[in-house]
Amino acid sequence: MSPLSRRHFLKSQLLIATTLALPPLWSPDALATARLSKFMQLSEHLLAPYELDQRIGARLLLALNEQIDGIAELFASVSDGARLADSPLTGPVIAAWFRGVAGGELVTYEKALKYRAVVDVLPVRTYCRAKPGFWAERPEENI
Repeated sequence: MSPLSRRHFLKSQLLIATTLALPPLWSPDALATARLSKFMQLSEHLLAPYELDQRIGARLLLALNEQIDGIAELFASVSDGARLADSPLTGPVIAAWFRGVAGGELVTYEKALKYRAVVDVLPVRTYCRAKPGFWAERPEENI
């Protein structure tokens, strides 16, 4: 057996150090990032004219994971446009972005897409105009 050379020792130490410094390919963070990327790609495909916020997308994905069992199948169909249009799982994704609610959890209120569709006519209400339930009362007749 030959003695360990200084050069060989330094190379092995450098290799060990770089291996320990890099995150593993199977890390949960890498998988979560890949799933979020696919989810955002799918969402942008389904909701093309709207600009989507990635932070809201991450929260929606988290809530939808608990609500939809076959969401992994939906991710697999992102590249296939024909299958994507026929998938029953696209409805909950679109509804979550528009309502701002997924799996019974409020994800966003003022940045929900339902307000962007009517932004030129209706403001986003962040307060009650009158007493609670005022809309259920019969309006006054102005004659």
